[in-house]
Amino acid sequence: MTRCRKFWGLEAFNPDVILYQSGADVHVNDPYGECLTTEQMYERDIRMFEIAKRLNVKLAWNLAGGYQIEADGIDKVLNLHLNTFKACAKVYARGNDGQETEEAKPEESRAEAETQTEIKEASSEEAGEEDKD
Repeated sequence: MTRCRKFWGLEAFNPDVILYQSGADVHVNDPYGECLTTEQMYERDIRMFEIAKRLNVKLAWNLAGGYQIEADGIDKVLNLHLNTFKACAKVYARGNDGQETEEAKPEESRAEAETQTEIKEASSEEAGEEDKD
């Protein structure tokens, strides 16, 4: 990560916010880009999200570009954009200790955890009442 921070120079700049346009037109199969592979684009996104997270800088990002239009639609471009979402989730779903944060868990998982907590609390209360009898 040190290499990446030096490359971007953001630590010395100390920004309040980073505006990141995650373009898909740089893909090797894009008629306007022809630069990065899918894996390289994913790594680019991971690095950008990690830089913002490590520097504790707000990050606003958007998806852009991607002109790989096939006869069957734009699925290739959509998959490239989906990889950006996956990169963001991978970085921001971890706490500083590298573990998944509670906020990053899907809504169903949080609801399930809350239900389990409520069940444990109710069981504890019932056990306490039985001890009094």
